[in-house]
Amino acid sequence: MSGILKLAEALPHSQLTSLSLDDNQLTGPPYSPDMSGILKLAEALPHSQLTSLSLCRCELDPKCGAAIAEGLKGNSTLCSLNLNENCIGVGGDVSSILKLAEALSHSQLTSLSLANNQICGM
Repeated sequence: MSGILKLAEALPHSQLTSLSLDDNQLTGPPYSPDMSGILKLAEALPHSQLTSLSLCRCELDPKCGAAIAEGLKGNSTLCSLNLNENCIGVGGDVSSILKLAEALSHSQLTSLSLANNQICGM
């Protein structure tokens, strides 16, 4: 987890505009989940210069989706967000999808990808 935490801490102080963390287990192993890294990344979003963020196949759950939605509300630069192939709607929990939908009116997003996230409760 320390890698994602350090990256999240550095993000507000960088000029980075594109970040892909695809295929990383950002929430730790399934038997001992740790959301601190993704929560810190979400907290950094309002203070970053990112225009593109991709978190495909990172084992993100509804709590992670909700945290990202909260981070979007204060962000004025992010245009593209890819959350494909996570578990944001797992078990029929669509609360984070509703929060993402709410955050859209507060964001600059022009592209949002949520493929294969079980957002219909399936």
